[in-house]
Amino acid sequence: RNQFLYPELQLFRRLFQDAGLRCEIADPRELRWESGELRSREGIDDLVYHRLTDFYQQEATSASLRHAYDARAVAVTPNPHVYALLADKRDLIAFSDDSLLASWGLDVRSREILARAVPETRQVRREDADELWSRRKELFFKPRTSHGSRGAFDGSKLTRKTFASIIEGSYVAQRKVPPAERTLRVDGEERRLKVDLRCVVYGARVQLISARLYRGQTTNLRTEGGGLATVFSVPASEVAVGETIPDASGA
Repeated sequence: RNQFLYPELQLFRRLFQDAGLRCEIADPRELRWESGELRSREGIDDLVYHRLTDFYQQEATSASLRHAYDARAVAVTPNPHVYALLADKRDLIAFSDDSLLASWGLDVRSREILARAVPETRQVRREDADELWSRRKELFFKPRTSHGSRGAFDGSKLTRKTFASIIEGSYVAQRKVPPAERTLRVDGEERRLKVDLRCVVYGARVQLISARLYRGQTTNLRTEGGGLATVFSVPASEVAVGETIPDASGA
């Protein structure tokens, strides 16, 4: 109940209920694995939308959910298999290796798109420590399975101690790319805010595009004038380079 987006979860519960589907918002500790079924307060569950960041269901509180998932008694979305397939940051190593993609038979156009979208990424290995340290200012280090910028480091700000922990951990190193920015008017004052675009995709089709406006190293919901923002798609010919967005107070 203390989650920032708890009211949104309630809205979606009501949406499902209006469609005649039983929906419950539950802590994983409230789930029970009994007689080959996953049960919650209101009955037997057959699908779980997994909102927690225990992606591989390894914590003790996820035991019942993990038993049900392993037994294929419940559909879980996202689940450990999907997370490993689509969210492991080692995928970025392959996506930025044009020779590897060509050897897999990926067409030229798709490889060009990936080359523009995915910065060069490599596995952090102990034997490459000296080279990575010498290039650290042009690199960003990301843990393989973390989320929300946890454990991510700008190479230009690294200490030797932190770098040593990165070398011993499971990290990838990615060529640093300056964040996109937009100019907004906040309370009548022009400000440059960083932009993080997010696509909601299902079945290889984009369902929704949203953005987060922020300042600082990582995305946040505390920047004045920042926060979650709607994205409108317009023909490129209608947008002038460097165009200022209308007043964004209360975004």
